Amino acid sequence: MPKIRLSSPRAAGLWPWMIGAALVMGIGFRLWGIDHKVYWFDEVYTTFRAAGYRGAEIEQALFRNQPLAAPQLRPYQQLKPGSTALDTLGSLAVEDPQHPPLYFLLARGWMQCFGSSILASRTLPVLISLISLPLMYGLGMELFGQRSVAWLATALLALSPVDILFAQTARQYSLLTLSVIGSSWLLLRALRLNRPRAWLGYGLALALGLYGHVFFGLNWVSQGVFVAWLRSPRPVWPARLGFTVASGLGLLLYSPWLAVLLTQRDRGLSTTSWASGRAEALTYVKFWVLSFTSLVVDSNADGPGLWVYLPRLPVLVLLGYGFWAVIKTATPRQTAFIVTAGLGPFLLLVGPDLLLGGHRSTITRYVLGAFPGVQLAMAYGLARLAAQRVRLAAWVWVTILAASLTSGWLSARADTWWVKGVSAENGRIASYLNGATAPLVVTDRGDNFLNKGNLLSLGYRLSPGVTLLPVSWPPEPDLFTTALAAHQGELLAYRPSKDLLQGLVAAGFEPRQSDVAGVWKLAQPPP
Repeated sequence: MPKIRLSSPRAAGLWPWMIGAALVMGIGFRLWGIDHKVYWFDEVYTTFRAAGYRGAEIEQALFRNQPLAAPQLRPYQQLKPGSTALDTLGSLAVEDPQHPPLYFLLARGWMQCFGSSILASRTLPVLISLISLPLMYGLGMELFGQRSVAWLATALLALSPVDILFAQTARQYSLLTLSVIGSSWLLLRALRLNRPRAWLGYGLALALGLYGHVFFGLNWVSQGVFVAWLRSPRPVWPARLGFTVASGLGLLLYSPWLAVLLTQRDRGLSTTSWASGRAEALTYVKFWVLSFTSLVVDSNADGPGLWVYLPRLPVLVLLGYGFWAVIKTATPRQTAFIVTAGLGPFLLLVGPDLLLGGHRSTITRYVLGAFPGVQLAMAYGLARLAAQRVRLAAWVWVTILAASLTSGWLSARADTWWVKGVSAENGRIASYLNGATAPLVVTDRGDNFLNKGNLLSLGYRLSPGVTLLPVSWPPEPDLFTTALAAHQGELLAYRPSKDLLQGLVAAGFEPRQSDVAGVWKLAQPPP
């Protein structure tokens, strides 16, 4: 493939400045206000598992029909006294086997060095995401051999609103992105060099990727399809043999946790069963569009309004043009890589969803592994456009900058965002509870058993004056008539189960939904 060169020397001098500005601003958004947003359900689970706690022991300690001051929630987000890394491994193996341990062990070591504040916890994934930037440049150079494409791909990754969101999340998502980019670069390098040391590096990267996130397996399968697709260099069997041996090494190193997954598969399946329900056809399309366009533009809304989707249509055109440019003008090797890397992990989720039922492909964090390949396609398309119509390409790039920066600015200033899932309203809930007069908040595990994680999430924001009453079920017979009836302040309920509401009504209380979703007011029974 001929080198892509800008048609205008003046434009050639301008592009490095625009790309450099994108990189600086992308890094800045990763660091801006990382402790501002709600520390949500999944992050809470990351912290207490890294700290050496198990969910069962936290549940037993919380839901025991005793008043609990809000600050008493915080110890479960700090290192468990006397625990070791083995406790972290045990917590995952017994209760969350679908989450491999690498990130949790890194988080534990980070916690030992820097503490467990929100700022400290989220700094780790931010730093991991920053390592991905030079690796993306290396991958772009290895694949296309052109600095313009490599720099554009790096800038797109830096500016991506969705990558920034997950970089600021104390979870293993930025590690997944790092593993995908790093293993792809090492695979292409091993195919070029075809030396044992290069294949050894790829095999180790596979093992680290699998230990980082279970969905990295989708990228490994996609990389296998890419190697099988190759028709050059000739003969191709040394490359396929190298990939097979390296994959065997990666699986061998991963086998201890693979054994955990197999022996605890029922637990893992039950934990993720919430994503197995079939969705409506339009729901699939809607969330696929929202996920892939969030590489450029993002908003904290997914409703039916056209204004949510209209700004995303040009992004779909840009994505389509990028893949078209690759298929039309790139080499067969480059085309095979982009198609398998950018579409493979996604299609491996779409197929089971449509054939067997499920909606995993609609969950943005599940398709993160496809995003680096898509960004490489976008970068190639932009570089080709700049070589042919430099002014149009400049306007496209300025539009990308404006959309990404606006999305990043709005997100950085927000207290919550769609990525916070079941904890998205916890900021408003905490403010409401903090503003109540000497509140006593009764709660239980909830109908969906999410209250444990959400209570720990609230613990970061509740003032010391808030008292909780987490009850077991069934509660003690006279609990409501003693603990609640004798309280002098406001009586509230936080996301009570149907059984808890019925129990409160039976005890003479009158639950009424407050102005904040998830909080109920409890009127005292008449004397």
